[in-house]
Amino acid sequence: MSAASTPEDLRQENDELRRRLEESEAIVRAIRRHEVDAFVVQKEESEEGILVLDGVDRPYRLLIERMQQGAAIVGSDGTIVYVSGRLSQLLDTTPAEMPGTPFSRYVVQGQREDVEALLRGASTNVNSEMEIELVRSDGSTQPALLNVSPLVDPPDILCVMVTDLTQHKGHAEQRERLLQEQSARAAAEQVAEALRAADRRKDEFLAMLGHELRNPLAPMRNGLQVLNLIGSREPAARQMREMMGRQLEGLVRLVDDLLDVGRVTQGKIELQPEPTDLGQVVTRALESTRPLIDERGHTIDLHLYEKPLPIQADIVRLTQVVINLLNNAAKFTPRGGRIKIVTTADDAAAAAVLSVRDNGIGIEPDILARVFELFAQADRSIERVEGGLGIGLTLARRFIEMHGGTLEAASEGTGRGSEFTLRLPLSENPAEIAAGQTIGEPAPRPAASATKRILVVDDNQDAAGSLTMLLRLLGHDVREAYDGQSALSLLGDFVPDLVLLDIGLPGMNGYEVARHVRCLPGLDRVRLVAVSGYGSESDRRAAIAAGFDAHFIKPIEFSSIQSLLSSL
Repeated sequence: MSAASTPEDLRQENDELRRRLEESEAIVRAIRRHEVDAFVVQKEESEEGILVLDGVDRPYRLLIERMQQGAAIVGSDGTIVYVSGRLSQLLDTTPAEMPGTPFSRYVVQGQREDVEALLRGASTNVNSEMEIELVRSDGSTQPALLNVSPLVDPPDILCVMVTDLTQHKGHAEQRERLLQEQSARAAAEQVAEALRAADRRKDEFLAMLGHELRNPLAPMRNGLQVLNLIGSREPAARQMREMMGRQLEGLVRLVDDLLDVGRVTQGKIELQPEPTDLGQVVTRALESTRPLIDERGHTIDLHLYEKPLPIQADIVRLTQVVINLLNNAAKFTPRGGRIKIVTTADDAAAAAVLSVRDNGIGIEPDILARVFELFAQADRSIERVEGGLGIGLTLARRFIEMHGGTLEAASEGTGRGSEFTLRLPLSENPAEIAAGQTIGEPAPRPAASATKRILVVDDNQDAAGSLTMLLRLLGHDVREAYDGQSALSLLGDFVPDLVLLDIGLPGMNGYEVARHVRCLPGLDRVRLVAVSGYGSESDRRAAIAAGFDAHFIKPIEFSSIQSLLSSL
């Protein structure tokens, strides 16, 4: 049977085997009805090439030869009187060799006594059978089913049928394997479905976690901006606000990384590449990490390549990578350390190269081999409070690989610092860089326009109140609402230029509110901006489909608010 046999094939083959057994048993019953007085083996062979059995009519001899099983006539002492051609083929002998020999001779040594006992006991049984192992002339063995029936009364002559079980057992084993494979596939599918369900629950949990973490971050960031506008100018107060701002930004980055790693592992992040200059990205990242570097008292040794390094990159994600590398260097270098940043061109490899080297705690060899693995950390001891979540470098390498580049780590060991080297393909069209201009440099921000009418809608009253206070300090006319129905009611006599609308509202969610607003007369020029703790690509697409003009993730950066107001 081929490996491609199906359970239906096996069923049909078993039915055929059963039919053959029934046919042979019918033949035996026909033989048993014949009166036999004596059996004498003649030494000559018939025209069919089989021994002629005296005392048995030719039709019955032919019936024996028609059996699918091997057949033998055996005396009461177990001696073979006659064998069929089929049985001699099973044993790889000739019909003339076997008569006069004990039948048990052709059975494995350990079963001979049992076979002899079966033959002796057959005189008191209508039918007896057992599974045996036949011994062929070359010494090999094969499984068979032995069936013994008495022929005459008194039963001193026996008919022995031998069924080859080699194919039957192979079918049974194949069937068992097929059943096991089917069971294994079913079990694997159950496990896969359980993993998919667990993965969906994990995604839902991470999304909810991000939402719940970002909600309190929004009023904290708004509050800090308010304090920066109206707070005390005393050095101590300013210092505290700066410290709170650094810690808040660190927490925001942790939340972003936590959610990004889930989306990256599932392939749900799509890059938005555009022409930029690696040196400009490094400069921006350094501006973002400067507060932490200065707080640690580190010295920056910056060496930017004398010419632009044109690349095609997602500026946001690439800046995130460089910030991660600089933050790592700052965190894992003792106070007063040195961080060397170098950009250069590898002309031979047509690559832009960034190196960030520090003289910090270094990386042990066993950790270096897995430093980019998820949740890997150089030091998990209780004293190392700067360890983070162990996902920043995983994200960094993944983002760089998505850009077609590489990110490698090197260290000479504990206490000897570390170096991270980033390589990205140089743009094939460096002429895109105009003289004196850096690709990716943002356009000058337009000056803030006149007072705007703004509606803030958020069920988190701290978030709504703090954002309202911040916008009013900037000179705008602001109203606030805490649910969708209240927001729609306000729109009856207050026509805003801008609506900052939370998505997760009670009763009527932000998508429903947006669709209602788009249907109201006189509000076609209102700018709708979704403000949400949910920040996946699917959330952004859902917001645009509901009628929003833009989608912002909580907590909104102050610079984003200013840009938004300037664009109205």
